[in-house]
Amino acid sequence: MRLQITMSACPHDTANRIERWFVFTQQLTKQSRFSVRFSLALNFPEFRGMFDKLDLVYADPNNALHLVRDRDFIPLARMDGRFDEAVIVCRRDQPQALATISNQRIATCKSLIITDIAIRYLERQGLIPGELVDQPSWGAALAALLRGDADLAILYADFYYDLKPETREELLLLGESQERFAFHAFLLTPGKASLAEELRSILLTLHQNPDGAAALQALGCPKLVEASREEILSFAQPSVQ
Repeated sequence: MRLQITMSACPHDTANRIERWFVFTQQLTKQSRFSVRFSLALNFPEFRGMFDKLDLVYADPNNALHLVRDRDFIPLARMDGRFDEAVIVCRRDQPQALATISNQRIATCKSLIITDIAIRYLERQGLIPGELVDQPSWGAALAALLRGDADLAILYADFYYDLKPETREELLLLGESQERFAFHAFLLTPGKASLAEELRSILLTLHQNPDGAAALQALGCPKLVEASREEILSFAQPSVQ
């Protein structure tokens, strides 16, 4: 009987075309001695509530940091060339400028690493952001901007590019980070530590099989590369180099 591995992924990544993740886990099962079962989390509270029951997690930077630092999850891999970045936007009908950002109210999620990345990006240009208007989600940050409760918004770049075209048409893109600093990662529960090298090898070689390569391409990456504990722990200290 195959050993069963239970997996889930960041809700933002499963919000569109969930079937891609079922195909991915089917390929993991096909290329290994494990039976990988995917559990869908519809939102972040549900996702976090599943951590005690999951063996393999594809986690966003904030949850990856928590799982590695506080729960001893083991980093296995990340998507090659995929990093989490920020965009800074304003309303098209109320255009603003980055040059005056120190005088502006900025809707964002202050506790999320994306906001640190945006600040890092601004500091590289000698810019200091003004008041950060904290919001509980990227959707809430966008809503605050659109209803006039903020002059600008810092948003997760993937969230921005996933918006409907008519919504993006209401926005002006003022800046986009290219820090290549934080990333989503595949992490293994410490309870399955004995399987880490085997699972890491399967993930890192998945692209060598045509069906595995197709599953990865559907997720938006050509291959997986190794992720380290040190890289993920460094998310806690984003700083200008």
